[in-house]
Amino acid sequence: MSATTSFAIFSRQLTSDLHSLSSESKRRNSEIRHASEKSLDILKTVHSFEDLLRHPDFVVPFILSCSSRNPKFTTISIQCLQKLSATKCIPQGRLDQVLNSLIESTHLAVEIQLKVLQIVPIFFKTYQEFVTGNLCAKLLLCCSNLLQLPNKTPMVVGSASATLQQLINDIFDRVNREDESVEGEFSVLISNSSSIKVSPYRYDANRVFADLCSLADSPNDQTFLLNITTIPEDYGLEILESVLTNHQPLFERQPDLQFLLRTKAVPLLLRPISSSRTFAIVVRSSRCIKLLIRPGFLNILELELEVILSLLTHSLSRESNSPVWKKILALEIFQEVSKDIKLLRGIFHSYDSLKDRKHILVTLLDVLLENLNE
Repeated sequence: MSATTSFAIFSRQLTSDLHSLSSESKRRNSEIRHASEKSLDILKTVHSFEDLLRHPDFVVPFILSCSSRNPKFTTISIQCLQKLSATKCIPQGRLDQVLNSLIESTHLAVEIQLKVLQIVPIFFKTYQEFVTGNLCAKLLLCCSNLLQLPNKTPMVVGSASATLQQLINDIFDRVNREDESVEGEFSVLISNSSSIKVSPYRYDANRVFADLCSLADSPNDQTFLLNITTIPEDYGLEILESVLTNHQPLFERQPDLQFLLRTKAVPLLLRPISSSRTFAIVVRSSRCIKLLIRPGFLNILELELEVILSLLTHSLSRESNSPVWKKILALEIFQEVSKDIKLLRGIFHSYDSLKDRKHILVTLLDVLLENLNE
């Protein structure tokens, strides 16, 4: 289908929707009616998506309708915003208002909530070059808002959870695709005393990961892009597991993410293992820890992995008061470790072969033998 034909179909559909919106708002909201009529006039003069991009007022009736919290206005407008989200014809200066209107729409009926969740991944894919910082935070808020609604429905919560996880992975994917020669604008720490400049895309990934690692912090602590007060801890750990699974090379390459692993992620994951937390939280934490015990992280997390492996080994010992199910989780982690010869060799060279380090494998074998003899 040619671009001209595609725009003609697009224009006809929007014309029909704008007529409906104008008719529906005729007696109820004169501002929306006048904005709809102005957008109809604009449609008569444009002949391509590029032309439409030059008319920032075109999206105004849809923004006003969704912000009104009127179900009928919003239902019509949300369909239009879905079409506009799939094609780059919303001016950069209007993206903030469009996202605000989508956030407002999350307070309406289930059908509208689900439509918002359909739109946001498409919106990010189309406009991702502009969606950074505060815009990125608002995009994520469209999903996280729906995780803590009163009278929330399982369908909405499930869709919001899946969409939020997809968006966070997309934010990290965007860093992978970025040209590493892009000049840095934002400072991020790579140690307690030094920092580097990174691009807006990489800064967003850094801030999202920092927020995910703040799941167990006080609700009053500052977060950056992600409203963690609306995210259940077990689900936040599930997202963290997804990020570590899908983006390990990024963590092995970027020193700012490595610093967050050492200072925020590892303490977050060790806390449930060493305390009496619920089964679901400990299981999620164990899965994330398993992803850190890899050859690529041995040099990056040398001290941290020594603590993790020692703690897991101690949990299996006779002196430990860990319940049986925690011991089984630790055994499952060591079972995975034992299957990777490269990892075993790396652990030996990093710890057991050095006099001043804990002998991880020797201690583990002693504890396992102790358990077998019992």
